[in-house]
Amino acid sequence: DAENDEQYWARLNAGFEHLRKNTADGQKVLLVSHSITIRSIVDHFAPDLGADKLGPKNGAVTKLTVTDDDVKVEYYNHYLDSETY
Repeated sequence: DAENDEQYWARLNAGFEHLRKNTADGQKVLLVSHSITIRSIVDHFAPDLGADKLGPKNGAVTKLTVTDDDVKVEYYNHYLDSETY
């Protein structure tokens, strides 16, 4: 059986909580995930970026900043050499 929305977000939020507890302030973490998960995270925390309409390209970079009480999307779907990373 597939998980429902509540179960899905409980699982993702547990992952963010793991990052909060196991990383130092300012530490950089590389997290690799499927495009649907990236898309749903961006749509949840930054719906104005339009991730619900445009999924990330293969190999694209999305930057999140995870703080004690928030997840901020710094940028989404960067894949061109000319973009800032």
